[in-house]
Amino acid sequence: MWLFTDDAGNFYKSVPGSGVRTQVTLPSGVAQRTPAVRPKFSRYRRLLVVAGKYNPMMLWTILAGNLYKIGITAPSAAPTLAAGAAGAVTGIAIGRYTFAHYEGSTLIHESDPSPASASVSLTAQQRSWSGLPGSSGDSRVTHVHLYVSMDGSLSYRAAKIAVSATTHVENMATSTLYQQTSLPVKNPGTPEQADDLLARGVPPYAIWATPWHSRTWYIDPLRPGVSHSRTFEPESVDPSNFLPTDEGEGPLALGAMDDELVVFCERKVYSVQSWGSTFRMRKVSDSYSLVAPHSILNIQGMLWFAAEQGISGYVGGGGNGFRNLMARSRRNAWIADYKANRQAYEDGIADDDRVNGCYLFATARETEPKTVTWVGYYRAMAEEGAVEPYWGMDKMNRKRRALGNLFAPSSRAGLISFGDCDGYVRQENAANGDDDGDTYGKRLRIQHKHFVAGDQSGDDAHGSSWGPVDWFGRNDNGPVDLKTYCGDDAATESPADETVTFPAGAQPGRKARTSHQGTLVKSAGKGVTVEITAATPVDVRHRGVTIHRQDGEQVF
Repeated sequence: MWLFTDDAGNFYKSVPGSGVRTQVTLPSGVAQRTPAVRPKFSRYRRLLVVAGKYNPMMLWTILAGNLYKIGITAPSAAPTLAAGAAGAVTGIAIGRYTFAHYEGSTLIHESDPSPASASVSLTAQQRSWSGLPGSSGDSRVTHVHLYVSMDGSLSYRAAKIAVSATTHVENMATSTLYQQTSLPVKNPGTPEQADDLLARGVPPYAIWATPWHSRTWYIDPLRPGVSHSRTFEPESVDPSNFLPTDEGEGPLALGAMDDELVVFCERKVYSVQSWGSTFRMRKVSDSYSLVAPHSILNIQGMLWFAAEQGISGYVGGGGNGFRNLMARSRRNAWIADYKANRQAYEDGIADDDRVNGCYLFATARETEPKTVTWVGYYRAMAEEGAVEPYWGMDKMNRKRRALGNLFAPSSRAGLISFGDCDGYVRQENAANGDDDGDTYGKRLRIQHKHFVAGDQSGDDAHGSSWGPVDWFGRNDNGPVDLKTYCGDDAATESPADETVTFPAGAQPGRKARTSHQGTLVKSAGKGVTVEITAATPVDVRHRGVTIHRQDGEQVF
């Protein structure tokens, strides 16, 4: 099932391949947050928490496909427990009950327990329950669990009954009772162990949710720190399970790694690590700041994120684990565009194109180009030994507000898809040059760094001559232009000195061409920038350029 929302707060589902979207009614009491923010979908096993966009948060059950308000409020009234007819129970009993939500036979969630009943002494009798509410303020509740403590023991589940019931009689012997599920326990295995009456509290509104170490971690904008759920139960949050930041900074987003949960604040970064069931948080950076919360991705063991100084990475281990992944190439271009389009970057969103090995970070803005997507080819790092990804920019005149991997039916390979401002969800298609009518088309532009002659021939009076040039690439389906910009490193601020056109390389009955040579007659200067362009590229493959240089006049 595909899930998505719109700017008006509507929630939709779509069966993959159907081409039809169906609006899902929001649960009673749930509304879009003001001002509107992006939703943060956080999956844990068969449950999906929807944080950020809606208050209260919501829960989607993946198998049944239902949407609920997150959490279940605990009962406020104590039950009445009395001695019944002859039975199997002897001892002093105290009763509590919880609200429970089942889908079929699967327990989705249950609440904290009610207040305790008065104690009752039984001698070979049954337990008789009354004063049960018969309903719940949470419409998702389907059942009630009855819990009993015998002679001061922990409380164990004695029965599961329909939520509509107001009375019940059960006769579970104490020896059998002790084999049943108990309420959560605090201080287990110690003389102080007792029922944990707050372990399944309702999660507060959170701007972020992330699964890590079998728990779901939340950022409550009203508390400067992070809280976490009970193990295996994303809806169960004890208010005391909270880690504060050192200086009262409010976290913006979380990123999960194997051994660390990284907490990003506006100007600081913290790391949470676990020691058994104990968690500790420490500050790991005062210098890296998060630009876009939805830019965080774990790719091949590195946490990627958008910072003021460019796309950066964190490999763990504290302050020495940070990397600037644009330090040698596009950092200055990033900084300039970020300063000019700050809101677009802060609302940007990223995903991992695993098929092509690219990190994508899309920014939507009001002026042309309406969308600029930074594309980082990270396989170059793992397979070619590059110190950072090969970076490119994809520009469109259509606003793209959403980005993600959509999985087709019976497929385990996600395809990168974009949610566009015209209401359509689109996937990239390298087999055509149209780009669904976008005014920019699929224009390709690859600009190499500026090459400067390393001797006197590069001065103003004795510029080098550049050419011929070899382009190593493949363009079976259409022409490719190669342009030269000669001079110093500001040469690209002026029109191109020369353009060489390589026609489509496919020829009937011959092998495809993977290299082309062109003659240059007007390219001269102390340095040169080479640019490759194609108006409607279809399956164009670029491997590199070789350009020959002839020295200018030398003085000895």
